[in-house]
Amino acid sequence: MNTPIPKPPQTAPTGGKNVFNTPIVGSKALIKRRIQFIRLRNLHKAYFYLGLALAVLIPYSVGFFYPQLTAYLDAPAKIAVLEQQIQTNDVEIIPNIEKELKLHKSAYDEEIMQVEDALEKVLPGKIDKLGIVKRLEDFATVIDATDPPFELNSIRFGSPVEQNGYTVLPISTSIKSNAINFNRFLKLVDRSGRVDEENIIRLMSIDNINIRYKDPDLTARDNEVNFSVKLYAYSR
Repeated sequence: MNTPIPKPPQTAPTGGKNVFNTPIVGSKALIKRRIQFIRLRNLHKAYFYLGLALAVLIPYSVGFFYPQLTAYLDAPAKIAVLEQQIQTNDVEIIPNIEKELKLHKSAYDEEIMQVEDALEKVLPGKIDKLGIVKRLEDFATVIDATDPPFELNSIRFGSPVEQNGYTVLPISTSIKSNAINFNRFLKLVDRSGRVDEENIIRLMSIDNINIRYKDPDLTARDNEVNFSVKLYAYSR
């Protein structure tokens, strides 16, 4: 009968692995020192990486936060200056600007009114035959009183003609004058339509003149001139 041979008892191995997956061989004191060494080495690595991170982050943080901190510390003084400027603008500058604008606007409006008034006289919105007659008669009265003769014998109006947005009124006149006053009449028509004249005259032009001298040998002041003129008076 065969009897089984008993197996020798299995003993625990003297070596193994710790939590760091490092083979541990030896006595417990040696294993403990080994573990402490590994922990110390890992701690040194942690401090090294921490120091490296601080070496990188600290200059960056200083470069980034220092201007922000300076701006934050300077903000109250700048705000006080801005508030003072705003108060000065509200109390002094803005009212003065508004006052100046009102003065300029008043002067501009007055200038516009003067220009519009001048344009209305130069190129009125209506034919105004009565105004034309009065203007010629006033001119004749003044000239004849200072340096006669200048007599406006007749004024005749033709039919108004519409042309390109304005109206042309034909006027025929017969005048008795001397040579000097005849030239003054021509200057009157030549000055018409100018807005820089003190006495603005509505726009007129001469279409035709017939002249007859009484005695060509007399001086200009004494030489009587009879002439008829065909004028055009313009309106809008």
